[in-house]
Formats: sequence, structure tokens, C-alpha cells
Amino acid sequence: MPRIYRVKRHAVIQPQDPSYKIIALTQGQNTKVTAADHPWLNQWNWCAHWNKNASSFYVVRWENIKGRRYMIQMAREILGCGPSEEADHKNRDSLDNRRNNLRKATHSQNSSNQGISSDNTSGFKGVRWNKGRWQAYITHKGIFINLGRFDSKQEAALVYDYAARKLHGEFAVLNFPHINSTDQKLPHVDFLICEGVARI
Repeated sequence: MPRIYRVKRHAVIQPQDPSYKIIALTQGQNTKVTAADHPWLNQWNWCAHWNKNASSFYVVRWENIKGRRYMIQMAREILGCGPSEEADHKNRDSLDNRRNNLRKATHSQNSSNQGISSDNTSGFKGVRWNKGRWQAYITHKGIFINLGRFDSKQEAALVYDYAARKLHGEFAVLNFPHINSTDQKLPHVDFLICEGVARI
């Protein structure tokens, strides 16, 4: 029988919305789970584990099995992820573990679903100031792809969105999600994307 580590948790008030429940974590944090999953998940004491790379808390528990201590992530457990699969939070809130917010992903897909980096100065994802103009760029499967330089950062942001929709699909984080930037073909950008993908 694996040893289960118990930790102190605070009391929570459950929401009026019957579709989800709250589970208290350590460090004063809470996680949302689908109501049907609550009885199963609540048998364990879950921890808020700070991930400095993602700058956010993840929900985990610890088990000691055959003398070794293992960290088990709630999102992975809910989805039943295999060794090569990751759990992606659609809304990028790692404390929202409702089933409708979770999906299985590859490492590349999970990396695609990230917001604007803290050192971004343009205010748009995939856009930076470079040599007097705004450069659009995207990273796909670890490969940096230059999408060109533009007079306005808004134009560069639209070009990034165009490439993100094509390369990242449903995992794309867009600057203008209400605009379907692929409606208009951009042959020069398609060429740059193909050139970049060929290096993978």
C-alpha cells in the first residue's frame, strides 16, 4: 500500500454553480474540478506546487511507492496521460482543472499555448522591435521562424496570428482571436513558414 502524504488544507465554500467544485490546496490556493470528479479527487490532499518556469501553481500530490517518492499531477491524472503526453490547460489557468478546460497535448503543443512573455515590449505575442521596424516571428517545435518586418506592430501581430493558426491550430494563442487572419492568403508568409518547417 503506497504511503499517502497528508497536508493541512483550509476550508472552502462550494460554488452555487453545480457543474464544478472547489478543492483546497496548500499555500492558500484552490483548484476547480468538474463536479463528477470531486469525490474521486478529494480523497487525496493536493498541494499547490510553484513552477518557476511557468510562473504559476500546479496541482500535485506525492506518493511514496516502494521507497521512492513520486509527484502526481492532477491534470495528468484526470486525463489519463501516457508517458509522452502532457496535460494542457486551454485557458492557461493551471488551477482550473475542470475537464472542459483540459486536453492532451504534445510538448510542442503545450508550449504553443503560452501567453505573452514578461519581457515583451510590443504588447503582442510574436512581435518585437528589430532594426527600426516591427518583426513578426514564431517558434514551432523549437525552431525560430522569422515572418518579416513591418511598419506597424498591429500588422506584425496579424501576420503572427496567420502563422499561429496554420502551425499551432487549436493550441494557438492569438492577438486578435475575433479576426480570422487566414481568410486572406499571404504567399510570402506561407513561403517563410514552409522554409522554417523544412528545418525541423
